[in-house]
Amino acid sequence: MAALPALTVEEIRELVYEYLALPYGARGRFLAERDISPHRFHRWRRTVVAGDIERGLVSRNGVMVSHDESAEISRLATTVKRLQAELAVKDSQLMTKDVELRRAQAAVTALGKAIGLLRPLSADEQPGTNPEMGSSPSGQGPTPPAG
Repeated sequence: MAALPALTVEEIRELVYEYLALPYGARGRFLAERDISPHRFHRWRRTVVAGDIERGLVSRNGVMVSHDESAEISRLATTVKRLQAELAVKDSQLMTKDVELRRAQAAVTALGKAIGLLRPLSADEQPGTNPEMGSSPSGQGPTPPAG
């Protein structure tokens, strides 16, 4: 048997879930194709099923997993993958919305500054007056410019 490359905790967990999803009779071939000894794999399986794989602990007492439990573990692992994919999509959408929100906030800030700059100019003009034409004191229309 060739030496296995170093596998991460997640890779080992995925191998165990894939193995547990296989029907009876296909598991030996699964291990042989990956060049994994049954002893090593069963040790991995015990740690994954016992929930100790992240801590690197190996369960001393045997953990028996029925076919129903194997199917449930496999189903849950598939559900977790699907939910992680959905979460990644939602995160991407949220990031896009964040960018849009920042652009909108920048536009609002720029418009607020522009309004602030124009407000003193409009305060100089009185309502109903035209700075170029002037207005008559009676308010009956423009007075022609003197000249």
